[in-house]
Amino acid sequence: MNRALHLLADDPIFESRDDKLNRWGFARQIVEVIQRLPAKESSTVLALIGPWGSGKSSLLGLVTRSLETYHSDEWKVVAFNPWEVSSLDGLMIGFFEAISSAIPDDFQTKTAGETLQSYASKLLSLGGAFKVPSAILANAMGFLDPGKLAETLGKLLDSKASTQKLKKRLEVALADLPQRILVVIDDLDRLMPDELLMVFKLIRLLGRLPGIHYLLAYDEQTLLSVLKESQLARGSPDRALAYLEKIVQVRLDLPTVHRVQAEEMIQSCVEDLLSGLRKPITDQEKARLQALLKSDLLMRLNEPRSIKRFFAQVAAYLPLVVHRVDLPDFVALSYVRTFYPLLYRELHRRKQELLTNKGPTDSMGRQLQWPVIATSAGVPESEATTIVKLIAAVFPAGSFSSSGGDLLGGTTERRAADTHYFERYFYFGVPPGDVSEDEIEKVFSTLGRAGTEAERARLEGWLRESFELVLPKLKALEPGLDALQRAHLLIVLARRYRAAHESGEDLLQRTDFRDLSLHLLVVLSEGATELVSLALTDSMEIRFLFRLMRLRVLLPASDRQGGRELLLRIAHRVPEILAAMTNQELPKVQWCIAMAATWAEVEGRKRVHDWMVAELERAESSWRVEDLLGCCVVGVKPVSGGYQVGEFFTLDTMTLEAVVPRAWLLEKLKDRIQNATETVLQDTHRQVPFAALISYGLWRLHESINDVKEEVARLAGAPDERGDAG
Repeated sequence: MNRALHLLADDPIFESRDDKLNRWGFARQIVEVIQRLPAKESSTVLALIGPWGSGKSSLLGLVTRSLETYHSDEWKVVAFNPWEVSSLDGLMIGFFEAISSAIPDDFQTKTAGETLQSYASKLLSLGGAFKVPSAILANAMGFLDPGKLAETLGKLLDSKASTQKLKKRLEVALADLPQRILVVIDDLDRLMPDELLMVFKLIRLLGRLPGIHYLLAYDEQTLLSVLKESQLARGSPDRALAYLEKIVQVRLDLPTVHRVQAEEMIQSCVEDLLSGLRKPITDQEKARLQALLKSDLLMRLNEPRSIKRFFAQVAAYLPLVVHRVDLPDFVALSYVRTFYPLLYRELHRRKQELLTNKGPTDSMGRQLQWPVIATSAGVPESEATTIVKLIAAVFPAGSFSSSGGDLLGGTTERRAADTHYFERYFYFGVPPGDVSEDEIEKVFSTLGRAGTEAERARLEGWLRESFELVLPKLKALEPGLDALQRAHLLIVLARRYRAAHESGEDLLQRTDFRDLSLHLLVVLSEGATELVSLALTDSMEIRFLFRLMRLRVLLPASDRQGGRELLLRIAHRVPEILAAMTNQELPKVQWCIAMAATWAEVEGRKRVHDWMVAELERAESSWRVEDLLGCCVVGVKPVSGGYQVGEFFTLDTMTLEAVVPRAWLLEKLKDRIQNATETVLQDTHRQVPFAALISYGLWRLHESINDVKEEVARLAGAPDERGDAG
């Protein structure tokens, strides 16, 4: 991330090659204006005006460098920054020190330097306008011999030497200087009212000397606000403006930053940020980040300083959270933190209201609107609606009257709106109680070497203790795993399934767990099959794998081929597992039918048919053939006291015929099928006993036999190709 640290700098530029906003042309025009100022007859005050952070200091740097490089024989440029001094005395001394520094050394012992001191001392000390001791003034202006200064001042400042006479002498002395002087004064809009008036008074009373010109830089709105608070304006904006117009003769308005220029600057910052990441972000994250940056929600990213300030904040904190949070969400919340820090704190306090549709309330329980919350946290009213839309885009489930649209949609991984990741956006890292992706990646990196069982145990422990936190991270990391690491993960999930089942929980009812497990099964490589088959020997773990195999119907047809080799390796365990269940009635262990059907898919129906027929005919077995028929009715749900009939139900003949031969089944139930009638199961949304499912199954077989008879009769009576009766 070191490459992005240059964003923290807010230094002005001095070279045209560093000009990213095409300001060099405007800088040359200012130089032209300065060149056309009167030679040595008068003094002019120019003002470069632009908002805070718009690049005024950089433009001053370009102007200064141009004058020093191409017009040094005509101009001597000196800088004075009143914001850098800490007192009014220091401000006055610094002002004259700047002017004095512009006088060449060989003029310091001549009339120009001495007369400048005398004139300043007359005004500052004897004139009563300001009070600065002469010795301090002398040292500041480069005269290190106070005794000599006193002698000189005694001659120049006798009772007959009026201020006007001193000024005349100084004008004559300055006329001999080889260059005109340009005093550049920046950061005027940062001064307090008394400091600002002092600078203007110095310019008016002391600095308006022939050949000495001034280039000021300030944000006009801020400067007028400061002036309005002074004793001079007494709260009147008109008086403040009138006073400023008396000071400034030439107004130079800074060109606005074009949206294209701002976007180019933003993109440059983004490229620097992303280039420093230890691993790239996904294309989806890039696309969503670009959508955010090109939207109108980040309205303050319109000036160089605000753009630099914002990306400096992102660059400073990104190393703490990169790849642990969603980057577009992090950038959006960094914008809130940078420009609206009180609102950012308020968001953390209102976690539940952001993650749910519960409306925000005040301390008295009264309902609040988010724009009101924003303005109460210092957001200007003109920006409140926009910032609420930005927050709504990050937290789409929150109760916002104005939606953020689908700007940041398209993913649910590591989002700020996820309760398991929310704290990371405010803790700037992995908070206590969470498990970092780095820790998980470290475990996977060691799997396959010595200590494999211990590393798998760590993963199992995390899943056991922090299932909701860890499972999404495993899903996010899975695409970057190799074949062996995926096999280890499948083993861990199978063992977690077994442990959860022992506690009465079926994890395959959870979509996230099921989808990840199913994906790992179908992408299992041939080389990793033996590892899994040797590691998963418990009957519940084998049941887990067979259930996954049956769930492949949820996948596209092209993705259903994987996993067969693994199940072939462990299929020999199925008869043992099923046999252990034959002492229970079949409706209580219906999963056995699904497992047998999957077994038939893996090893072929004959093996399964032989085993199931033998078991159903065994006198000691609790399994009955009619129960098998009832268990194959789908579209019903077990409830207390019976089964709830759904809207769509039928007899699953594919499963039925996968586990027993159709001819054998029809023969075993011949009499009952022949006498079957339509049952009350035809009425949906009713609760029925298991016997009703058996009756429905018999009826469906009865109907299917009749359908076959009718088809045979129709074909028997159909004419042949010659048109004769069959």
